Parts: sequence; structure tokens; C-alpha cells
Amino acid sequence: MLKRMHLYFKERYPFFARLVLGFIVFLEIYFIVLLNNGVTQFNITIQEFIGGYTVFAFLYWLRVADDLKDYETDIRLFPERPLPSGRVQKKDIIISCLIINGLAIALNIIYMNNLIFLGILYVYGFLMSRWFFARNKIQPSLVLAVITHNPVQMIVNLYIISFTRLWLYLLCIFQHLFGRFLGRLKLQKMKMITRHILRFSVTKRLRYLFLF
Repeated sequence: MLKRMHLYFKERYPFFARLVLGFIVFLEIYFIVLLNNGVTQFNITIQEFIGGYTVFAFLYWLRVADDLKDYETDIRLFPERPLPSGRVQKKDIIISCLIINGLAIALNIIYMNNLIFLGILYVYGFLMSRWFFARNKIQPSLVLAVITHNPVQMIVNLYIISFTRLWLYLLCIFQHLFGRFLGRLKLQKMKMITRHILRFSVTKRLRYLFLF
């Protein structure tokens, strides 16, 4: 199993590079929040490292969930990938995911102060892994996929910001991130409309645009 997991991490989720990325993401947002609120003196403790590890572990869960969700599709389109090629087994990545995220949850329970937002983070990740129990509706629709999956980065950011305990700033950031999400959703809809219009003849395009 260890050799298979080494292969999986090498091709699908480079372990040390993603671990460093988790720390960078956590500390970047953490310091931005503190500095914007006039906090210039702070100490890096075990809590900050646990926060970075939690981001790493959660993103690994999303990677595993995505590979499991797309397993049948990958067999047809990407048969060379570790999972559909049979070089890695499903139980390998599931067990590794449980260990890595189980450790993250345990460390958060022991050391961290934002367990409510940790719960929100993992509940949302679980719903994503299950297509929000509406796979037949969400998977074929780009708009629904954007609506349900894009907010995950906002949820990760809220988990990090909640660690600072600056609740008013947290509310402002939530409003900002939600606004950005709506903007991205609107952009996706415009792209779909544009692709739809480009299928028309020139006359139909002008008539369609005139109606709007």
C-alpha cells in the first residue's frame, strides 16, 4: 500500500508541495486579517501549524473525493491515471484520506478555537463529495456545478479567518467573498450565453442581441 500511495501522491497530490501550500494559504490569510486590524505583534504557535495542516488535509480530501466521483469517467478519458489504471486501489486512497483527515480533526479538537467552522468546512466537503445528493441534476449542469462547488474556497477562508476571533471582520469578509462568488457565477452564465449565440447564423445572432 505504501508504494501505491507514493505513486498516487507523486502523480495526483504531491505531498510535501501541497503541505507547504497549506501552510502558505493559512498564514497568508491569517496575517492579512491581523495586519488589517492593526495587530502587529503575534507569535507563531502550534495552532498556526495545525491550521496549515488542516488546509492541506481538507484539500487532500477534495482530491480523493474528486477522483472517486470521476472514476467511471476517468476510465474512458484518462485511463493512465493511478486509480483507473489499477496501479492504485480505491481502498488505498480512502484509508490514507481517513488517516490524514482524522489526524487533522483530532488536532483541531485538542488545540484549536474554531470548531464550529471546522464542522462547517467538513460538512460542506462531505456534501460536495456526494454531489449534494443530486448528482443527476448537478453533474450535467455547469451552472449548478459552479453554484455548489465554487463556494468551497470561501468556506476554507472562513475557517482560517475564524481562528483570529475577529468576528466583525469575519462578517465583512463573508460579504466580500459572497459578492465575488456571485460575480463568478454571473461570468459563467455569460460564457454559456455567448457560446449559445455563436451557434446561430449572423442574422439570428443580431436578432437575439436585439431582443436583449
